[in-house]
Amino acid sequence: MKNELLKIVFAAIAMLFGATMSFAQGYSLKGVITGTDGQPVIGAAVIVNGTSHGAATDVDGSYVLEMSLPPAADATVTVSCIGYRPQTVSLASASDGVLDIVLEIDTT
Repeated sequence: MKNELLKIVFAAIAMLFGATMSFAQGYSLKGVITGTDGQPVIGAAVIVNGTSHGAATDVDGSYVLEMSLPPAADATVTVSCIGYRPQTVSLASASDGVLDIVLEIDTT
């Protein structure tokens, strides 16, 4: 009887844990930021406007933004870096969670 109760308790815990994990998958946005010269932009800030979600690009210009919930349908991302003009892009233009952006070099 005690073994049966333990099996039920463990099964219930496993089901709760599985349900929690399926809700916690979230949303991921990734891509590469390059300049108009085709070179990767290192250290660019990639920010989802109106949220606290952001990332910085690595030496290859790549970034990954992890969010607990998918962004709103009208959400935008702003990318900025010293020496480049900031650019705001709609997340609707992302394809399967990938958003590559080309920044213009700031000559002013």
